[in-house]
Amino acid sequence: MSGLPAGWALAAVGDLVERVEAGLNVKCIERPPEPGERGLVKISAVTSGRFEQDKSKTLPKGIEVDVRNRIAPGDLLFSRANTIELVGACALVDRVDRTLYLSDKVLRLVAPLKTKRWLNLALKTPDARRAIAEASSGNQLSMRNIAQDRLRALPVPVAPLAEQQRIADKLEAVLGRVDACRDLLDHVGPLLKRFRQSVLQAATTGSLTDSWRQLHGERPWLESTLGELGLVSGGLTKNSRREALATRYRYLRVANVYANRLQLADVSDIGATEAEFRRTRLEDGDLLIVEGNGSIEQVGRVAMWRGALPDCSHQNHLIRWRAGPDALPAYLLYWLMSPIGRTALMARASSSSGLHTLSIGKVGTIAISTPSVAEQASIVAEVQRLFELADRLEARLRTAQRLAARLTPALLAKAFRGELVPQDPADEPAQALLDRVRAARASKPPGRLRRQPAGA
Repeated sequence: MSGLPAGWALAAVGDLVERVEAGLNVKCIERPPEPGERGLVKISAVTSGRFEQDKSKTLPKGIEVDVRNRIAPGDLLFSRANTIELVGACALVDRVDRTLYLSDKVLRLVAPLKTKRWLNLALKTPDARRAIAEASSGNQLSMRNIAQDRLRALPVPVAPLAEQQRIADKLEAVLGRVDACRDLLDHVGPLLKRFRQSVLQAATTGSLTDSWRQLHGERPWLESTLGELGLVSGGLTKNSRREALATRYRYLRVANVYANRLQLADVSDIGATEAEFRRTRLEDGDLLIVEGNGSIEQVGRVAMWRGALPDCSHQNHLIRWRAGPDALPAYLLYWLMSPIGRTALMARASSSSGLHTLSIGKVGTIAISTPSVAEQASIVAEVQRLFELADRLEARLRTAQRLAARLTPALLAKAFRGELVPQDPADEPAQALLDRVRAARASKPPGRLRRQPAGA
């Protein structure tokens, strides 16, 4: 913050705020309050830099709350606790429709109305973020705290008041457009996910290859089961006997298998006899299906083995499906990932015990409609083409999101170097503003106001 523009001054947060207010630390109901209920804001209410009133929790009836701690439009809120990347997040409240109060972790910085916008933006600059991280304390990065005395001591560049208004107006207009852009980009990811599901739905119902069938006059789709189309088998069970075996082989676990993706950075080994390994050895094109999970959405996730590692087996919690002559592995992979396939897998795995499981028998009896091998090949090629298009769009989306994320700190840094709007030599220097704030604070009588409870 050295080399400030002409007319600027360096101050501390405590020079600009009249006081810092905190709220309650009380066990709440973990949902936003409904009409007629009261709530406390969570730290996540200000994490994004915008006030999000839905990120709150409900106060139990009978808890006494200071009415002055109720959050109102225009309040400047500051999160004193969070991860090291997010501690010190702040936001101006634009509107609030719920009855919400400060918590002990979300503070209110009470400052003159004309300087609130400036302080809110100043605390978001890269320099301020670094200062907040350095001033925070805690034994772990997952939860850091900043004490009020350190908050008050944080350095803040102060522009002349008239220039503050010009900078804040410009920044809010530009950052509003950046936020709108980021919001739009955030909607693209779910759209691409729905696009992939639509492709799989079309692929497994025949609509993706309607024109292909008309051209080739292919046969109707036939009804069969996964067990009829291929070999369904289990893997190696880990036990103490295997630890003593000298011959060891790589083997995949549930942790290695994701939807249409294998994570092979951490592959374990296991002891097995040569006969056991031959029985469970993976071959190119084998499908691996996750047998069980506490989440019904995760059970049955499937990926294809493509021979990335030599001599690899798999554990018993992964069910292997190996294609017969009338099925292409890639077609069955897409079928199992499709809405139809997922519904079939979840129906087989559904359980009221909390652990959802499949078995070799359950997987083998899943019914499936299959076209000819030639049409399966056409479906696979078309799905791959459309998925590659989605992958390219997703890569461009990630690039756009990274660029958009850099815009906000870059614009803030530019603004607080005095480079965003023209300076006016006629503006009253910032030091005159700081002198008035100090004089106004000194003229107020000391002492604290009596606590005023709100209705239970």
